[in-house]
Amino acid sequence: MRKLFKIWLALIILILPFITSVFYFDMLQNKVKVYKFNVMTSEIKNPVPPGVVNWFGTDRFGASIFMESWHGYRITFIFVIGIVLISFIIAVILGSYLAFRKGTADIVTDGFLNAYYFIPQAIVTYMLLFPVLTAIKGKFSYDMPFRIGYMLVVIALVMVPTTMVVVRDQVKQILNTEYMDAATVIGASKTQKLIRHVYPNIKNRLLIIFVRMLYQALMVLSHISFFRIFFGGTKTCDGFEACLGNDFTLIMPELTTLLGFHMPELYSSWWTFMVPCTFVVLILIAIQMLADALETEYKSM
Repeated sequence: MRKLFKIWLALIILILPFITSVFYFDMLQNKVKVYKFNVMTSEIKNPVPPGVVNWFGTDRFGASIFMESWHGYRITFIFVIGIVLISFIIAVILGSYLAFRKGTADIVTDGFLNAYYFIPQAIVTYMLLFPVLTAIKGKFSYDMPFRIGYMLVVIALVMVPTTMVVVRDQVKQILNTEYMDAATVIGASKTQKLIRHVYPNIKNRLLIIFVRMLYQALMVLSHISFFRIFFGGTKTCDGFEACLGNDFTLIMPELTTLLGFHMPELYSSWWTFMVPCTFVVLILIAIQMLADALETEYKSM
């Protein structure tokens, strides 16, 4: 009962903000509340700290930082799921293929991954995304749909190698059992072995791998935002007044993008960074809780 409670609690933490965000901003078509003050007459100026006009404070543009983070949550949620789905499907296909290969294939794969493990995925992702997602002289070389799609595919592919090996080892473990030898004797093909015998026996493990990949994808997104690679692209401002002192404009208020965008304000307007950071931390905690609960459930079976 306690294990199921953890699973349901984690799912509620992950899904409830997404559903309410979609309902409020998409179905009801509400917008992020913006507080504007007369610079000449008002003593209050943006960014406003928490508790003055808003419980969580505002950013330099007057937008409620809580609502902006809540607004970006649904974008992050969908994008992370998309990344993991693509990466997971490719990793399962390649991992299953490699499980049937022996000798040289294992040596080459393990040799490559031993080196790949020591390279931070955020660095690899940054090098691949920077030329496409960064505006040159204020103009992008590619349109928004292409930039988002490119970002989705690149992060998914960067995550494939490490997941592929985990899947390969899980498939190999089943292939080395005695009843798989019996399946070979009666003439079962590789596809039949995978579909009828291997995948049903590792479905719980694959689910845990999928959940842990959500954590991995969100971490990569968060890390590259600190390198100024934002969701939808990074565009420099045209002059001081246009950006109110920041070197970059915010194209789309995705949750991890808010982290990187507001990071320079950590020591001046700390709430603009801490509120989206709290959202991200809660997501990571919920994902880890879900993965641990599934792991415990799997071991008890």
